[in-house]
Amino acid sequence: MAWLGAIAITALALAEPVEPVEPVEPAPSSAEAPIEWQDPAGACPELSTLSARSEQMLGRAIAPGEVKMVVGMLEGEPLRARIVLSFEGRDEVREIEGSSCDALVDAAALMLAVTLDPLAIPEPEPPLESEPEPPAESEPEPELEPTPEPEPEPEPEPQPAPEPAPEPERRSPSLLLWLGLAVGGELGAIPGGTGGLRPSLRLARGRFEAQLSGDYWIRRSRTALPTGEGVRVGLGVGAVRGCGRLGRDRLAIPLCGGVEAGAMRGQGLVLRDGRADVQPWLAGLVTAGARFRVSRWIALDAQLEGYGAFVRPRFLAQTATGPQLLYAPSPVGGRVLVGIVVGPFLGDGNPGGLGVSTSR
Repeated sequence: MAWLGAIAITALALAEPVEPVEPVEPAPSSAEAPIEWQDPAGACPELSTLSARSEQMLGRAIAPGEVKMVVGMLEGEPLRARIVLSFEGRDEVREIEGSSCDALVDAAALMLAVTLDPLAIPEPEPPLESEPEPPAESEPEPELEPTPEPEPEPEPEPQPAPEPAPEPERRSPSLLLWLGLAVGGELGAIPGGTGGLRPSLRLARGRFEAQLSGDYWIRRSRTALPTGEGVRVGLGVGAVRGCGRLGRDRLAIPLCGGVEAGAMRGQGLVLRDGRADVQPWLAGLVTAGARFRVSRWIALDAQLEGYGAFVRPRFLAQTATGPQLLYAPSPVGGRVLVGIVVGPFLGDGNPGGLGVSTSR
């Protein structure tokens, strides 16, 4: 019955003391009975064994008048009972609950037995300690074989030297062909200075250029004699120039030298015959330019040019006193022109027209 004692002790520990209430009126029974129970609903018929279980725990019979216990079942779930215990002039009221009627009966019997004789409840026997098993004899560990010495790694074979990378194919600069058109002014060849037009065709490779151009300078008049005789002069020439170019990308500065040849035409004024006279023109040229690319296909162009005449005309009028000079151009002069150059720009300072790439 040691397990019953443990269950009852646990139930007593969970039971909470409540405020004293008026004792439950016991069912009619003899005044000498130490234990009474009230179970109107018949929920726990095992209460009839409460007296026998209490005496079994005490190991003796309960004397009349020694103690008084009234057990009343309460309604509801789980199973609960109210116990009124009178002993040595003191009343104690407790409520207990259990999962079954047997558990309630054991708890009530244990409470009564502990009240009458606390030493009568045997303590649970401690479990027997099992003797420790002798440790199993460990087998001797096998001797480890000696680790063989690592063989020396073979020396790596020398790798052949890498072949030098082939030199990239050298490409010669593109041959560029582009067109220009400029307008400007001239002073020295035409009387009093004049304006003119210059179309051009240009070839370039690397930093060198060749220019072919044609100039037409508008005719101007000059009165040379008091009688009103004079001459109207115009000039048309073709020129070839060779240039070296400075600068790069957007801005290029070509420095050129060349020669021009053409004809100067003079028309007599207030002369009886009014004949026109055409005479040859030959001059050397020095030109400095500046070319600025504004898009892939268009660049602005400016030129400052000086000339020195090798062959220059002289226009004469026959008078009563003999030949009279009407006009002779200055041996040196200058020109200023601005315009545009049209052609694809290849990124080396040259806007170009037909780009031809050659390789060596």
